[in-house]
Amino acid sequence: MDPKKYLAVAVVSCHSNAEYLRNTGAFERVVVDRARMVKRNGKHASRFIRSLSPSGSVGHTITSTCLTLAKRFGPVARLVGCVPTVGFAGRIASTFSDLKIDGVYLNNGVSFSRNTGALLARRWNVPLFCKVQGFESGRLVRILARPIDKFFVASNAVAEHLVHIGCPPEHMTTVFEPVDTSLFDPDRVPATGEFQIDRNGEHAPVFGIVGMLVDWKGQHVFLEAAATVLSESPHSVAVVVGDDPDMSGTRLKSLREQAAELGIADKVVFAGFRDDVPRVLANLDIVVHASVRPEPFGTIIAEGMAMRKAVVAARDGGPAEYVEHGKNGLLHEPGSAEQLAAAITTLVRDAGLRQRLGENGRTTVLENFSAESHAMKVQTTFDAVIEAHRSRI
Repeated sequence: MDPKKYLAVAVVSCHSNAEYLRNTGAFERVVVDRARMVKRNGKHASRFIRSLSPSGSVGHTITSTCLTLAKRFGPVARLVGCVPTVGFAGRIASTFSDLKIDGVYLNNGVSFSRNTGALLARRWNVPLFCKVQGFESGRLVRILARPIDKFFVASNAVAEHLVHIGCPPEHMTTVFEPVDTSLFDPDRVPATGEFQIDRNGEHAPVFGIVGMLVDWKGQHVFLEAAATVLSESPHSVAVVVGDDPDMSGTRLKSLREQAAELGIADKVVFAGFRDDVPRVLANLDIVVHASVRPEPFGTIIAEGMAMRKAVVAARDGGPAEYVEHGKNGLLHEPGSAEQLAAAITTLVRDAGLRQRLGENGRTTVLENFSAESHAMKVQTTFDAVIEAHRSRI
């Protein structure tokens, strides 16, 4: 492939308005990082194209060369998502009739609401790529996945799941999510003692869980474990960061009640929703992952490692693929408050172990989760699949 040529890849992201406002940005940042990396290395990149949504309210330009194609259905997203969006695909195709599109990229998984991408790929006769960050299942997913030429999956666990439901293994490419190590940099974001309590000038080890307050994230397991840890190491501090996805406070109220029942209400800090995640992690000594279902990747654990923190993760899904027990973190069986408490207690009592695991964790992230390595793997896959498709035309 001509190294001077740009590939034009249309990216389709389908969200309700609320979803879009919560989720937009992560992929675009990766695209911008890729463009910057390519510019530094003097190689070619993919050009991403964004149009306005049907309502014209959410489309916007990220950079002059890095754009994405987005669509929004608003509050009736679930209903409209069950209807083939032929008309919208036609309008998109007409809008970009002056461009030669080389591929279509589905940015958020497989479902009926993403079928615009499949229609566009068929109309333009180009390969269809799909980013999958979760464990999607069912006969419908298997049917909708048939036109997809290549899946970019967040972990081997996600790839194995897709193969299990009938997707071809040769269509899988595992690309771990990138971590911005300049943003999650412990040397640039120092601890401020935010969660410290007065211990006569002594540092109180702080362990915390960060994420949306939903049942499968295991905050209830964390609190059960915290009760044991705080009993055996009363000088430590437990922190819960996050809120209900809809900001209703329902789940938060339930967790506060659980803490009261466990007798630790005055020993647990409920920090609520925070958008300054690097700052939050800087003020934790131990980052805890307690999900009771497999996590596709486990971004918060990778970010904690980037911040040179000791991590404790459930031995399942994505985290089990990059957290090596005793080397760059500790693992526990999902749902086991007893094992989780034992792991946290070990780290609370051993500052040297915390430091060693944190150093190794930072190294793991730098070697495996950089935006550059992510971008290069995606770009190489684009090149190979598009070139193979052209040879068959």
